[in-house]
Amino acid sequence: MHTDLAIGIAGSGGDGVILLGELLSKAVSKAGLNVVLTKSFGPQIRGGESSSKIRVSDKPLSYAGDKIDALLVFHWADLMRFKSELVLKRDAVIVVDEIDTTPEDQIPLPEHYKGRIRRVPFEQIALDTVNTKQAKNMVMAGVVNELFNWPDDGIVDYIQTRFAKKGQELVDQNIKAVQAGRDYVKNNLHDVTTMKLEYDRRESQIFISGNDAFAFGCLCAGCRFMAGYPITPASEVLEFMARELPRFDGICVQAEDEISAMCMTVGASFGGIKAMTTTSGPGLALKQEAIGLAVIAELPVVIGDTQRGGPSTGLPTRTEQSDLNIAIYGGHGDCPRVVLAATDVRECYELAHTAFEIAGAYQTPVIVLLDQYLGHSLMTVEGINLRHKDPKEDRKWFVANYRPENWNEKHGNIKDYEGMDKAPHWRLCPTPQELKEEIYKRYTLTDNGVSPMSIPGMPGGEYTAVGIEHNEHGGPSSSHVDHQAQSEKRFRKFEDIAQKYVLFDKSCDIDQPKLGILTWGSTFGVCAEICDLLNQAGLPTQVIAPTIMYPLPYKQIQDWMNGLEQLITVETNFGDQFYHYIKAFLEMPEKSYHYSRAGGIPMRLSEVLNFILYNIELPDNFDIEFAQERLNW
Repeated sequence: MHTDLAIGIAGSGGDGVILLGELLSKAVSKAGLNVVLTKSFGPQIRGGESSSKIRVSDKPLSYAGDKIDALLVFHWADLMRFKSELVLKRDAVIVVDEIDTTPEDQIPLPEHYKGRIRRVPFEQIALDTVNTKQAKNMVMAGVVNELFNWPDDGIVDYIQTRFAKKGQELVDQNIKAVQAGRDYVKNNLHDVTTMKLEYDRRESQIFISGNDAFAFGCLCAGCRFMAGYPITPASEVLEFMARELPRFDGICVQAEDEISAMCMTVGASFGGIKAMTTTSGPGLALKQEAIGLAVIAELPVVIGDTQRGGPSTGLPTRTEQSDLNIAIYGGHGDCPRVVLAATDVRECYELAHTAFEIAGAYQTPVIVLLDQYLGHSLMTVEGINLRHKDPKEDRKWFVANYRPENWNEKHGNIKDYEGMDKAPHWRLCPTPQELKEEIYKRYTLTDNGVSPMSIPGMPGGEYTAVGIEHNEHGGPSSSHVDHQAQSEKRFRKFEDIAQKYVLFDKSCDIDQPKLGILTWGSTFGVCAEICDLLNQAGLPTQVIAPTIMYPLPYKQIQDWMNGLEQLITVETNFGDQFYHYIKAFLEMPEKSYHYSRAGGIPMRLSEVLNFILYNIELPDNFDIEFAQERLNW
């Protein structure tokens, strides 16, 4: 019996491999198990191979795992693209459709696996059962269900929900195909494996992708305008907002290009609406000039960046952590912006709220970094703090205090909204008295760099909001004195942000770690699992990942590093972007090491653990056999 099981499925376009992965994953999440589903695609617009990798456990999971316990394919040719991702354990179960005629010497597996291959007539069973081979993925679902003790009620529930709009007949056919797969195993494959899922049923869990979690978080944070341009692997955020924003009196625009999407977002923010855009690396490069406009005009905008392999078109459907430099340093001139980085799917939701909070309070752009692995992976989420901010309440406050003549009695009692003490906490507004006396200075120099921001429609709140340097009133100025003063003002915000937002994710919370692992973004998940393993083997280890990358909490990281004997930094990009960024500002321990590689696939536990075992000084009582056994999973 198993409590940690991983299976991989590969197929061609039209085989329903992604649908099958979602079906199986949602079935186990409904039973209360923890699951991570990663999906992989070729770069083709249509067709091409795809794969699903599902890891299930009764314990919390931080990443998708390295090797798989079972492989199911319709044709061996479908596996070729994913050989480096769907890596088999030595005792893995291997199942292929009987219709495949690949000669044994051409099967893309090492020799010792070929005797383990079992052939199942998925396509023929589908034809015999429901008269269409398109149901072969449902037959495969039944095979998985029976082979591995997969929760069957969750499979049926998913089918009923997914296909309800297409009619009961299709629902019944799919359920029938699933049962046919179960029956085939009972009659023919009952002795294939003893790897059965062992679990106690618990409450159903939230199961969501990083892109959807981020989009949902933005919606709940009060975002009511989005402009975006479709780009892999960020398009799901645009799709989510296009579907959901209109239901909440919001607007979603598919712009003609990345530049116009960013400019629309800046314009919506100037109009007083919480606004966002989303993109990936190439689009983030195109948005830089308009991000600079938001910086100098001091307008709050949120930019989501689901990173992919680069540069240029690069690897559109593959993961990489290589946009850190452009996120922090992109743009011309002194162009500060806040940069956040999500470490898991739950953080995608949380940082959406944080991004809008910081953007509004400090009138600055905030970039939130995800990556393809996080964006496309679906994970069960525990401990998420679901909350919702209603922009309608903010609008009532604006009308009550600045346009009382427009107050509508259906909004309630105007007295409940009057007064600056009831103003939205996320935006510093000028008082009506300031506007009446014509003393309003949009860019007045303040101690923390944040000055009152009017929005169109506030009587007396008119000011010039352009990309040119300006004086305190907003009037264009080429004076070096004004440029110095306004530059200082814009950077003072970040001193305040650095003090209020010391954001970390930490794993293995021990008092005196000997080894520290410093990482960022989605690589935190694999490092967290390595951290737990090293502690069990006898090396006190702790991993931290800052979730605010700029302004970085330098003091806290330095204090943590000063207590370590050894340090390793880990990231998934070839240029060591995070390492060089950290090293420029902090003093690393004498025994410091760095592991990185280009993206394409997520960082693996085996490669990082191997690097540690061969480079880090291990204590005398370290259980090396325990660690090496984990490499064979």
